[in-house]
Amino acid sequence: MEALRKFNIPKGDYIAPHPGSTEHMKSAEYDEKVKKGPVFSLTVMSGGFEMGKRFAQWFAYTVVMGAFAAFLAVHVVAPGGSFRRVFYLVGLTTFTSYGLALWPLSIWYQRKWSTTLRANLDALIFAAVTSAIFGWLWPR
Repeated sequence: MEALRKFNIPKGDYIAPHPGSTEHMKSAEYDEKVKKGPVFSLTVMSGGFEMGKRFAQWFAYTVVMGAFAAFLAVHVVAPGGSFRRVFYLVGLTTFTSYGLALWPLSIWYQRKWSTTLRANLDALIFAAVTSAIFGWLWPR
C-alpha cells in the first residue's frame, strides 16, 4: 500500500491491460499483452470508510428493490391474497435482484464462485425478510 500511495491514484475503476479502443482490442499486440498477463480489474476507493453514506445508499437500494417487488406483487396478487403467495412472489423477485445480480462478477471478472454463492446466502436472507414483511402487511 505504501508503494502505491506515492502515485496518488484517483478513485475509480481500472483494467489492465487497457485496450484503449475496440480496434486495438482486436490487435495481435493487445492479444499478446493479455496472454502475457497479468490481467486485472482494480477499484480504487477514497480513503476513509464513509459508513453513514454507504448505509444510506444501501437503504435507498433496498427501498428501490422493495418498490419493484411491490409493483410486481400488486399486479399479480389481489388484496386478500395468501401470505404464502405474497411471500413466494416477493421472495423470488427480491432474491433474483439481490443475488443473481452478482453472478456476472464471477462470469466476467473471475470472482471466486464461492464468494458469489456466500453473497447469495445473504441475498436469500434479505429476500426472506423482505417477503415476510410484505406477506405480513399485505391487505386482507
